[in-house]
Amino acid sequence: MKRAMDQICGTCGKMYGEHFGESCPDWETTGHKWSNKQEELKMKPFDLEAAKRGEPFGYQFHDGGCGPRVFIGVRSNGEIVYEHPRTGSLDSTSATNLCMLPRKVVRWVNIYRSLNGALFCGTTSGGFLTKREAQLAGNLATTINPPVGTARVEWEE
Repeated sequence: MKRAMDQICGTCGKMYGEHFGESCPDWETTGHKWSNKQEELKMKPFDLEAAKRGEPFGYQFHDGGCGPRVFIGVRSNGEIVYEHPRTGSLDSTSATNLCMLPRKVVRWVNIYRSLNGALFCGTTSGGFLTKREAQLAGNLATTINPPVGTARVEWEE
């Protein structure tokens, strides 16, 4: 069975192209499953302005997978020019063949201890862009109940 290069191994998490042959190195001990990245990624329609800003996008394959690409520009005929990150080669296609990939968001939040000892996050604004901003806000916000720490939080949108 031929595998698309964007599929990942459900056993070890490596992409198919990173394996030597059809089988996973962990095949003997854990069994072997392939999964398609599209099931794991939340794909959104292609957004040219977002791609120009550097947000991640990919080429949508016929089997439903989506391989990451690097935005280069737009041709006069409207086709999107992109680079293959693995090979470095350039290609172009219409926007209908492209999709936006999830983008990682990183924020910093302060952790506080309540009077009954429970820990809680002390922000409702979605966090701070830097650890220093969070720490400064925590120091200014309260002298009675200072933060017990600052934590990095990541999610995909």
